[in-house]
Amino acid sequence: MKNHTPTYTQATLAVRNFESTVMGHQDVLEQRIWIASRQALIGALSTSSLIQPWHEKMMNNLHFAKWSVVGQCFAFQSSKNISNIILHSVANITNHKKKILRDMSFQESQSDDFFHLWIPSPPQTPYPVLAPWHHQSRVINRSLLTYTNSIKSRLPNKLEKLAILFSQHIDTDFLSLEKIKAILLHQHASFRSYLQTLTSVFKKQNIEEKNFWISCYYNASSQALLQYLYENHHTQIHEIQHGMISENHAGYGLNEENFHKEIFPQSFYHWGKDWFSLFPTVTPFAHRKKILMGHPHYQSSIQCQPEPKSILICSQRSLGSDFDVFVEKFIQDKLKKNYRIFIKVHPSEEKSRTQFFKKLAQHSQVTWIKPSISTLEVLTKVKYHMSVYSTVLYEANSLGVINLIPNGVKRADISEPLVKAMGAAMVDPNTDLETLVPQKKAAFFEPYQGLFS
Repeated sequence: MKNHTPTYTQATLAVRNFESTVMGHQDVLEQRIWIASRQALIGALSTSSLIQPWHEKMMNNLHFAKWSVVGQCFAFQSSKNISNIILHSVANITNHKKKILRDMSFQESQSDDFFHLWIPSPPQTPYPVLAPWHHQSRVINRSLLTYTNSIKSRLPNKLEKLAILFSQHIDTDFLSLEKIKAILLHQHASFRSYLQTLTSVFKKQNIEEKNFWISCYYNASSQALLQYLYENHHTQIHEIQHGMISENHAGYGLNEENFHKEIFPQSFYHWGKDWFSLFPTVTPFAHRKKILMGHPHYQSSIQCQPEPKSILICSQRSLGSDFDVFVEKFIQDKLKKNYRIFIKVHPSEEKSRTQFFKKLAQHSQVTWIKPSISTLEVLTKVKYHMSVYSTVLYEANSLGVINLIPNGVKRADISEPLVKAMGAAMVDPNTDLETLVPQKKAAFFEPYQGLFS
C-alpha cells in the first residue's frame, strides 16, 4: 500500500482488518468517534487530494466553535396517545430527503402532530425552530443555542493512541499520522458540541419519548443522539435507510460484532430485501433487527416506457474531473450512434461543474434535466442509466433500467458488489451498449408498507 494510492475498496478492507484486531478493546466513546470518522478516513486514504484544508487548520490548534446539531435527521414517536412525530433536520439535508420523510409521516396520519425540528448551523439563525408541516415556523426557545465563546478542542489520549495504532497498521505515505489525528479531532469536537446541544434541547423541551427514528447512524450528530438516548434509558432506537448500503459503504461495510451494541440502533427499516445480498464478507446488522419498510416513492404499478436508445447520466458532488472527462467522451461517442442523452446533476453540485454539464447539454440530442424534476420520473423513460455509486443505480435496477458504471473513474469500485450481482456493467466511453449482457433485476425498492406500524 505504501507505493500507490489505495482504491476505495482497498482502503475499506484495510480499515476493516484494523478493526478486527483493535476495536474490541476500545471504550464506547472511542468507538463512536471512530465510527463518525470512518468515512473521512477511508476517503482520505483512497484519494490523492488527501485531506480537506479545515483538517489542517484543526491541527494548528484552531478554536472549534460550538456547533448546533447539523448533518443528518432523526425522528421520534411520542409514547403518549397521540402520534407526535418530530422530524429533525438541518441546513444541508436535501429537499428530497425531507419529502420522503414527510411522505412517510403523512401516510401514517394527517394529524397536525407532525413537526419538523430544525436546528440550523452558523452563520444562520442560531436557535431551533419547531414547525408543524402545515403551519408557519415558530421559535421554541432562543436561549437553547449560543455561538458566543468558542471551545478549544484537544484529542483525548485514548483517541491519540488509536490514531497511532491505525497509522502503524496502514503503513502508507498517503495518510500521515497528523492527518489521522486531524480527522479524529474534528469528529470528537463535533460529537461534543452536538451532545451538548441535544442535551439542552431535550431537557428544556421535556422530551421523554421512548421510540426514536434516526437516519444515517454513523455521523457525529447521530452518534451524539445515540449516546444521549442510551444514557437516559430510551431503549427503542431505530434507523431508517437513507441511501445505498453495500460491503463497500463506509458506514455499513463493517463487522458490527467488533463494536459495542450501543453504537448501533436496535433495528433497521430498509427499502427492500436484496440490499443484504451485497455483503459477502462482512456481518452488518449483527446487533439489529431488519424490518422491511419499503419506499414511499416506489409502487409495483410504476409504468416504464423507455425510449430504445436513451441514457440518463447522473453526477455526484463527490466525483472528480476524471468523471467529467469520461462523460464528455462517452457523450461524443453515443451521439454518433444516435442516442438521446439526459443529464441530471446532484442538487448540491458545485456551480462550476453544473455549468460544465450544461455546456454538454447544448447539443440537440442532449437534454438538461432540472433538479426539481424527479429522477424516478426520468428513469421510467430511459433504457440506460450511468452514475458511479449513487443510490440511483439501485432505483434503476429495480425498474429494469440497464446500469452503466464508468470504468477507471475514482470510486467506481464502490459499486463492484452491484456489478458482481449482475445489476450493473463497467463500460468504457466507446462501449457498444447493444452487446451488454442482460442484467439481473433485484428487489432493492419495494412498495411502502409503513414505518410506524
